[in-house]
Amino acid sequence: MAQLQAGAQAKKLQQHQNFTRKSLTKQERLLDLLKQKAGMVKSLQTELQASQTIHKEQSQHLNDTKDALAQSQQDVARKEQLVQGLQDRVARELSGNSALLTQLQVPQLPAQACASMW
Repeated sequence: MAQLQAGAQAKKLQQHQNFTRKSLTKQERLLDLLKQKAGMVKSLQTELQASQTIHKEQSQHLNDTKDALAQSQQDVARKEQLVQGLQDRVARELSGNSALLTQLQVPQLPAQACASMW
């Protein structure tokens, strides 16, 4: 009887060890999967940081470009004002010159008189 009980206990112990081994193997596989997932998460975090850095640089470049465009538009507006001022000045000068020419008009000599001068 004692031998029967010892055999039953040995069998139970063997089953328990097999169960524990299988459970441990499953846990090791799960641990490996978790490590893989952790590696993937770390890789994704690195990619995210790189993307955020690129986004930040592109945003700064866009802001710099907007600032440069605004400055160029201001420069163009100033130059247009200068051109307008010069056009107004030229128009005034031409008008003044025209008035002077009208006042200084010399009577025309006949063509024969000019020819006889030579």
